[in-house]
Amino acid sequence: MAGLTRGAIVEAAFELLAEGGTAAITARALAGRLGVRPGALYYHVPDMAALSDEMATVIMRELMLPGADAAHPNAEWRPFLRDSAQHIRRVLLRYREGAKLFSGTYLTDDDALGSMEAPLRVLTEAGFGLVDALRSFQTLYAFVIGHVIEEQHRAATPERYSAALRHQRIDAERFPLTDAANEAFLGDADEAFDWGVDIILAGIAIRNP
Repeated sequence: MAGLTRGAIVEAAFELLAEGGTAAITARALAGRLGVRPGALYYHVPDMAALSDEMATVIMRELMLPGADAAHPNAEWRPFLRDSAQHIRRVLLRYREGAKLFSGTYLTDDDALGSMEAPLRVLTEAGFGLVDALRSFQTLYAFVIGHVIEEQHRAATPERYSAALRHQRIDAERFPLTDAANEAFLGDADEAFDWGVDIILAGIAIRNP
């Protein structure tokens, strides 16, 4: 196919992701979508891991907060981190299995590596040591990724994650507290996310008053 590019391959991969999740992204499916032989793909993207890296880099460009690099010494770190967590979650939720795809990948855009600069600046200007600033943001980021992976998996298979089904499976006599917490376990994802972010920020504040 004349004009086959890495960008076209990545765009087709996102289309397959939306239709069938990460399992749908195969060399054969991509080649069929683009009208080429599978071997033609490898000139632009050497393997599927490299393709995942390219897709994650596209997502990272969305994750980089607009205007965050303009943070100033008076920036409040708590609202900044809370807004950052909400922003990361919103972006990842826009992509089917977005958090699963994004985690553990290698960013191919050197500018994307600078995405840590804004949170590190906000936190260090608020009085954090550099390592504490880094660990604080890494901890919050890990929570967001884990939460969204679980959230997206449950949303994709609702028949397996209903409160009614869990209640039927739980032996309430042996595990009364588990049964009593059943509704909350599969409750409001927004509320659970906000609760987790609040707890992390409270912990960070104890270490960095």
